[in-house]
Amino acid sequence: MCDTEIRAAIAEKHPFLGPAMLRLPIEKGENNMTDGRVARLKDGGNAAYIHMLCHCLLGHVWMRDVDHDAADIQAALLGVSLAPEQFAFSKDNRFLAVRERLSDAYDLHEIARRMSVDDYLFGMRETCKMLFALDDHRLWRQAAETERLNVLTGSGVAAGWKRQLQGMEGIGTAPGGKVFHYGHLPDTPRRDYAAILRRYAEVREEAGEDPDSFQPGLYHYGLSLYGNTPIVEPFETREARRLNSIAIVIDTSGSCSRSLTAHFLAETRAVVMEKGLFFRRFRLRIIQCDAKVRRDDLIDSEAAFRRYIDGLAVLGGGGTDFRPAFDHITRLTESGDLPHLRGAVFFTDGKGIYPNRPPRYDTTFVFMGREADTIDTPPWIRRVLWQEANA
Repeated sequence: MCDTEIRAAIAEKHPFLGPAMLRLPIEKGENNMTDGRVARLKDGGNAAYIHMLCHCLLGHVWMRDVDHDAADIQAALLGVSLAPEQFAFSKDNRFLAVRERLSDAYDLHEIARRMSVDDYLFGMRETCKMLFALDDHRLWRQAAETERLNVLTGSGVAAGWKRQLQGMEGIGTAPGGKVFHYGHLPDTPRRDYAAILRRYAEVREEAGEDPDSFQPGLYHYGLSLYGNTPIVEPFETREARRLNSIAIVIDTSGSCSRSLTAHFLAETRAVVMEKGLFFRRFRLRIIQCDAKVRRDDLIDSEAAFRRYIDGLAVLGGGGTDFRPAFDHITRLTESGDLPHLRGAVFFTDGKGIYPNRPPRYDTTFVFMGREADTIDTPPWIRRVLWQEANA
């Protein structure tokens, strides 16, 4: 495949990589290697190209005295986070074990340290080389020397790649470890959020008198004939169309600002407190998720929701992967913890990884952010765009 075909094939599945790939054109070479300006490919493999792209994004090419084994591992972790299907080792148990042990190692120096002090990782060093060393690093030293002055001034090729990585923050499958506490949620303008949820309402009988179906004429006629014994009494139940079971997923990834997350929560508060929207007995799951499910709360009354808000802590700050939330909701429905689910609503900026197949329940994504209308989503997702002036 030629340069254009390789990058087009990757961009088709991962459009957020497009701007980064424009920085790294491809040339035919004697080996897979890069100097940060061009990628030289021997075998034309997508995995090798994305691997070198990750080295550039992480700044490895311009580091002095870099631990090359640790750099390959970090590039592999980022690569699988961004485009897992491109890497044959992404489901390999050895890779999964290494990723688990390095799940809280957020920089190259810490990865290198763990590789020295962790007995399992130390024993896996040669295996890691075999799995993750997809390129030759021989051009790095010269690239680092060329960029030495530029690095000090914050200019040049290396600085451009650093800005590129910052622009991609929050996309991928690496979970975060941040905890935010919200003492006060903003007052939000009333939107048609309740109408979005009502599409998932169901009709059923609910305890309580139904004055619309009661016929007072027959009631008083019975009293006149039989004294205190009426012919007909008010019905003890009535049919109502309300919400019974629903899941709301709040995107807590690094790409969502704290103010945006606060708006998500405020919208949820407004709708839960709305009278007549839920049955007296209902099951609402509020799920926080970045690249994995961070928190799942069962809300079955207004009082339970007030307790949830009073002790609210938001967990996340990592990449954005919607698949764990979908999988979690599916498990809840299959176990009976979320019975009769008709739909799920996601609050997000939309910049993340989507499942390849639709779930059995309906899905609405509420996008809040200035760039939400430019995001590509699977055709089975219902989109609602809310432009947030202060998002």
